[in-house]
Amino acid sequence: MYYYLYKITNLTNNKIYVGVHQTKKLEDNYFGSSSILLEDVRQLGKDKFKKEILEFFENADQMFLKEKAIVDEEFIKRTDTYNLRRGGTGGFDYINKSGIPKFKGRKHSLETRKKISEKSKKRKVSEETKQKISASNQRTNESRGRKVSSALTGRNLSAEHKEKISKTIKEKYKNGDYKSRNFNKKPSFKWKILTPEKEVIEVTNLTRFCKENGLNSHSIYKGTRGFRVLDKQPIGEYGVNG
Repeated sequence: MYYYLYKITNLTNNKIYVGVHQTKKLEDNYFGSSSILLEDVRQLGKDKFKKEILEFFENADQMFLKEKAIVDEEFIKRTDTYNLRRGGTGGFDYINKSGIPKFKGRKHSLETRKKISEKSKKRKVSEETKQKISASNQRTNESRGRKVSSALTGRNLSAEHKEKISKTIKEKYKNGDYKSRNFNKKPSFKWKILTPEKEVIEVTNLTRFCKENGLNSHSIYKGTRGFRVLDKQPIGEYGVNG
């Protein structure tokens, strides 16, 4: 097993990272564990960085002791370093084996948080990554919608609950006066809905109406829990104002 202290230098700005590594093979292509450093390597290319082995040791304890002496609080406060934490604690493999308390419950120093924040602001997200994030969010939202819909399907409402719903609907949708979330955009349709009390009301935002009353905007056309869409008409710029 090899134990050594190394330094990686960014050749474009002379910013450095000092760390330690233990391995059975010297040519294992290890290039540090700093997320900020690795992000720069990804963006600039590995040829813009230089790795140097500064010193070898007989065991891990000697190695971490040396790192602790070099990467101290003053070192990580420097603006020309990638290091975010003091040396001498080892990586996660060493921490897991040694029983050293993990980071949970601890807080980054103000300087460390500043470094992370500045780097995050400069990070660019590719179009492919944006699409993956968007697809993931869409799947999450669809899953939540199905869970809510499933939880509400088949529920029997008490007479008191129905009366409260009816009263709320009358107050909010009286004369078809309803404001959508986008106050600058006029609604394009209005729906006539038959309530469980056999009253006909008009709404201009069917989706929100269904959410507020625990309904499904698709099944309401077929009739669900006593509510049914009777008619749908275009209004505003798409038709005649009603």
